[in-house]
Amino acid sequence: MSVRNIEWGAVPLRRGSGAVTPREALRLVMDKARVVLLITAILVAFSALYAFLAQPIYSANALLRVSPPNTNELGIGNRQKQMTLPENPDTATEIQLVTSREILLPAIKQFHLDIHVAAQRLPVIGRIAEKFAKPGQPAAPWFGLDNYAWGGEAVSIGQLHVPPELQNKPLQMRVLPGQRFSLYDPAGTLLVTGEAGAPAQGAGVSVLVNRLTARAGTQFTVTRYDDITAVNLMLRHLQVVEQGKNTGVVKVSYENSDPTLAMQVTNAVVRGFLAANAASHQEEANKMLTFVQGELPRLRTELDDAERKLSQYRTHAGTMEPDRESQSYLRGGIDFDRQIAALKLQRTQLLSRFTTNSPEVRNIDQQLAELEGYKHSFTARFDNLPASQRRLAELTRNEKVASEIYVAMVNRAQELSVTRASNFGNVRIVDTALVPQKPVRPRRALIVAVATLLGLLLGALYVLLRRQLSSRVDDPLLVEQRLRLPVFGTIAFSHQQNRLAGAAQGQLLAAHDERPGDLEPRLRPALAFTPAAQASARSRALEPADLGGGEEIRAPRGVMAVNRPHDVTVEALRGVRTALQSGAASATNNILVVSAPTPETGKSFVAANLAVLEAETGKRVLLIDGDMRRGRLATHFGHPDAPGLSELLMGRAETGQVIQSAGVGGMSFLAAGRTPGHPAELLSTRHMEALLKMFSERFDLVVIDTPPVLAVADASILARHAGTTVLVLRPNAQTEREIEDSVIWLGRAGARVAGTIFNAMPPRRGEKRSYVYAYASAPDSAGY
Repeated sequence: MSVRNIEWGAVPLRRGSGAVTPREALRLVMDKARVVLLITAILVAFSALYAFLAQPIYSANALLRVSPPNTNELGIGNRQKQMTLPENPDTATEIQLVTSREILLPAIKQFHLDIHVAAQRLPVIGRIAEKFAKPGQPAAPWFGLDNYAWGGEAVSIGQLHVPPELQNKPLQMRVLPGQRFSLYDPAGTLLVTGEAGAPAQGAGVSVLVNRLTARAGTQFTVTRYDDITAVNLMLRHLQVVEQGKNTGVVKVSYENSDPTLAMQVTNAVVRGFLAANAASHQEEANKMLTFVQGELPRLRTELDDAERKLSQYRTHAGTMEPDRESQSYLRGGIDFDRQIAALKLQRTQLLSRFTTNSPEVRNIDQQLAELEGYKHSFTARFDNLPASQRRLAELTRNEKVASEIYVAMVNRAQELSVTRASNFGNVRIVDTALVPQKPVRPRRALIVAVATLLGLLLGALYVLLRRQLSSRVDDPLLVEQRLRLPVFGTIAFSHQQNRLAGAAQGQLLAAHDERPGDLEPRLRPALAFTPAAQASARSRALEPADLGGGEEIRAPRGVMAVNRPHDVTVEALRGVRTALQSGAASATNNILVVSAPTPETGKSFVAANLAVLEAETGKRVLLIDGDMRRGRLATHFGHPDAPGLSELLMGRAETGQVIQSAGVGGMSFLAAGRTPGHPAELLSTRHMEALLKMFSERFDLVVIDTPPVLAVADASILARHAGTTVLVLRPNAQTEREIEDSVIWLGRAGARVAGTIFNAMPPRRGEKRSYVYAYASAPDSAGY
């Protein structure tokens, strides 16, 4: 963590924006890569298990070709109608017919798709056991559970009839010894008992089990669906779509766990639709032929009448040569009359099936009205034509139209006779269904790939949401940006400190074993001081080098800066020391209070090591354990039994008696001493203020380790006498509110909170300076 230029003194608490920038989000995700990868691994594991256990589904498909519909059922040209019809065939109707009950029910009955049989399996474990079983060879039960199926079972029911009240209800079938079975209703009442291969009846139920391969005691669930439910269930697995747009090619596909059954059902549906289509066309041809044959006598009579009238007029009027205008009138009139006659025939044919208000009949009426209007306008253009010429043209036109319609209807009757005798419709099979070799589901590779991407996404979202919703602080940037508190540095988490602390504790226990009279170590006087040494210390302004003259001074074994001076954690502490020294000139005094919002942040570790590092620069440093409730610094400096601050404040010891040598050149140590009854009241006395003033004058730096700010008032009392106060934070050890309250409480007490120090930071993959953490063999920094 970089150290910015800081105005030394009290830092006002200002909350910044809580928005996470994309760069911060990426860094946070990289920092929490283990969490993201864990979530991803869980999803991938579940998806892989699903892909392994999911039953393979096969899809068989066939292709149909739908020919264009006949645009003129009567075989008479109708230019206007042909122009209004689409050029490409409309296959939507045929697709709907394929999925009709008329087509599907025969296939359902043929392959018994209205009967569903499912073995009762233990969830997940049963599916795993099934994967390792051989088909047709029932596997031995796992865990002694005989009622469950464990793979290899095969049951085929060829017939099952139940009363309506038992349709769509799960019936229980239990396998008995000797290829026998018993069938129970949902309430457990016995319905029928039978044997495989023979029909069985009872309680209104008839059943025929064709095949029964299972251990005695195995249970199955049998369901008999009604026709509507069976069709709806089949439609879930049947797909009928047009290949392309207006191509007339229809693809019919059916999915099933049995590839052979999928092929058979698909071909059955296709052939059923083909037969229904042919039967429909035969029926339509028969109806049309009946209509045409009924119209032929009338049309023949009209033709004979038209020919007779034309012959009579020619005989009476004589031979006339029509001029050009008469020929134009004749051609136009023939065209209009032909279309009008064809539409009238179609209207007559439609009225045999529809009412006059049906869309089909109304469409014909609309076309007739339009043609009549066009014909009237056309005829009006020839009003000046001589009457004889007009009469001749009209009779000739009527004769030609009647002749054309009659001939067309005769030809149509012959075609319909052939169609009625044939077995073909307008649909033919292009490709029949084959047995599929590969399943279409599950797509295992795709499932795992999607689960991987989804896991990464959910993991990242979890990390970001946890950051936004959680009040725990685990990032120095959050303290700087949201709480506006400077961060002097980050100290890596180090396992070495735990080893050092354990070794120091072991030595102290061994030393206590050698002194059997020590029932209360913290009450025993310090043996390290002789009267001569005490007098020398007081006369020379408590020069640390002269303390402890009566006992050999040993280096503290529990302080990392002494025992592992080149560890990366100590290097980080040196950076913190430099940051603190940069603004020491503007502080009101040379007293540094090291505290924390909550316990277990490692503030004692930071205070002790900072004191050692400051002493290494040539300064005279006094380290005070200001936690008279739970102070433990004396243990790590080898003075667990020495009197300390509490004895000094209660007047039970002199200054020279309680200040010990820390085992580091230029550094002295003042233990917490015996736990008093009212620590806060002792710290609030003028005597404490005078002591701190004296220590400040006689030492270059006084470092005070205090209790947590929010736990007791001791920290606030000591901090108001200090020129600098820093808070030691640890990832996820305190909330934003706790940090805010700590700064507020210290500020009300008159303390000057200069900033924070992050201790015990884990490696951060998203941090550009993460190579610092990787430099040491075992990074870690536990609190005392």
